[in-house]
Amino acid sequence: MKIVLLEDHSHTLIFIREQLLDLYPHAQVYAFANFKEAATCINTKAIDLVITDLDFDGAKEFALVADAHQKQIPCIIYSAHYNTSYLNKASAYDYRAFICKLGGIDELRYALKHYKELALYQCAFIKKQHRKEEHPIPEPILNGIEQSIMKLLIQGKERKEIAERMKIKTNTLNSYIRDMVVNNHCTLYELIHRYVAWHNG
Repeated sequence: MKIVLLEDHSHTLIFIREQLLDLYPHAQVYAFANFKEAATCINTKAIDLVITDLDFDGAKEFALVADAHQKQIPCIIYSAHYNTSYLNKASAYDYRAFICKLGGIDELRYALKHYKELALYQCAFIKKQHRKEEHPIPEPILNGIEQSIMKLLIQGKERKEIAERMKIKTNTLNSYIRDMVVNNHCTLYELIHRYVAWHNG
């Protein structure tokens, strides 16, 4: 198995190479930090898989992805850039998987292991970010304590009981609730509605 890897950050390149060799110990991994060398490699060798970051050299954002598509080589995009515009452009090249570097390692390994069966797969991190963008209701901004309070409010607990459960004074609880409402620019009723829409949907 011959794999081309294009990544300009040396630590990330080493990390992906290690993941590949863990999954495919006998693979030949050709690792490159620039597009020209990677492009030359896929034009001169019989490559089975391409893993590439997006190339931001001028207008060649998808240069290696496009080359892989033209040669019918399966391609995994591994990038921190995942907005809708990039996803739409990338889909024209029939990528196997688009994995965000901000997501989990398990997603990358899943794509590397199952690339033959995948088609236009997007990691969970990207899907979640796009659900947030498309969601008609703003996501509530709550810290850990505030989320605990919100869950108890949704269960219909009285403020006195919530304060006792959380081992805080009722006045302190009321301060937390007031801050939650102020920080989210809405009423408590609206905040509960937003929370349920985002977390119980």
